[in-house]
Amino acid sequence: MSIPSQVLLAISVFLFLTPGDAIVCLHCITIIPEIPCNLQTCETKDGSPCMALLIYTNGKVSGKVLGCRKANSPKCGSIAYKPEIVTHYELHCCRGKDLCNGKL
Repeated sequence: MSIPSQVLLAISVFLFLTPGDAIVCLHCITIIPEIPCNLQTCETKDGSPCMALLIYTNGKVSGKVLGCRKANSPKCGSIAYKPEIVTHYELHCCRGKDLCNGKL
């Protein structure tokens, strides 16, 4: 009896993304958009994702923070507005591939 290729693919994706697998993320305390990130890294714990916090001022990216998302961090996909300083923040997350937050 052979296992259909679609089932094998689904199993391999599930195993690759199972919580508990550590991945390596880019880690930068802050990035000014014009200055590239130095290549520091961190490793996620307990299946946590890599994250990129984008900071917008007047509709343009004014900063970025990359790293390993901690359990007590805001929820992935969170958006917070600070109208008094014309700024908003977006938290994007990724998992399943090392250094995936470099493209967020």
